[in-house]
Amino acid sequence: IIRRLSPDIVHTHTAKAGLVGRVAARLAGVPVILHTFHGNNFRGYFGKLMSLVSINLERALARISTRIIAISDQQRDELLSFKICPADKLRVIHLGFEFGKIIHADTDIGMFKAAWGIPSRSRLVGFVGRLTAIKNPFTFIDIARRVIKTRDDVYFAFVGDGELSESLKAEVRSLGLQEKIIFTGFIKDLRPLYADLDALLLCSLNEGTPVAIIEAMANRVPVLASKVGGVPNLIKNGQSGWLFNHQDKDGFASGLLRILDAPELCSQIADQAWRDISDRYSAQRLKTELEQLFQELGVK
Repeated sequence: IIRRLSPDIVHTHTAKAGLVGRVAARLAGVPVILHTFHGNNFRGYFGKLMSLVSINLERALARISTRIIAISDQQRDELLSFKICPADKLRVIHLGFEFGKIIHADTDIGMFKAAWGIPSRSRLVGFVGRLTAIKNPFTFIDIARRVIKTRDDVYFAFVGDGELSESLKAEVRSLGLQEKIIFTGFIKDLRPLYADLDALLLCSLNEGTPVAIIEAMANRVPVLASKVGGVPNLIKNGQSGWLFNHQDKDGFASGLLRILDAPELCSQIADQAWRDISDRYSAQRLKTELEQLFQELGVK
């Protein structure tokens, strides 16, 4: 396909596409090869040997890349610390979103709760992402259990799918919380979810730049998240959201209970969160920065 199209640029995203796409582009003689890291699997995904293999593979692929793009300052620093490529080959370009396509409308309010049998006057806390170990989903259940002990009007939703799905469901059943913690599987259109969410809670062990957090902030949903990876680049603790140690289950639970009874505070936090991301993560800003990079590399 690349030989037939004869493109000026091949730009790959994610690890598998980055491997196949960059090798194919090099073999096809493409003059400019770009790769964007949306995270990495150097730590927390594999054992020591496979992590080392992954690191060395990315170093080799970086040598055939014209530029490597990181989506956060933290990710840039991490790539440099693993010696993936020299600093002059690395560029930070934040993600960009067409916010009009992800922000819910008033007509979306109530749809998610109705679809999943959640009482309309109840409070709803969500987990959005893959149900995999790096996302620390069992801790989400532990936090939910602590909150439910105190309040019976709070429901929790796992939105996403993954290899831990059945184990998580079994854990919820063993705790007798299947009426309070629901599993929706993968949902393509998340606007009805964000319309009904009172808080997004993510307790990941590692993150790049979590799209779910940006989506929540755009929808003015308060975010409580673990202070790992690129999350602190998105959230200023106590100003545009709340940050916790990923092991601090009691801290997450008490923080969640506090904000559920503080609508004015949540409104202030949500407004600041929107101000922080509306320009920094806009699609127009992304387009402009990519065009600038193309021009620097001699592509018109």
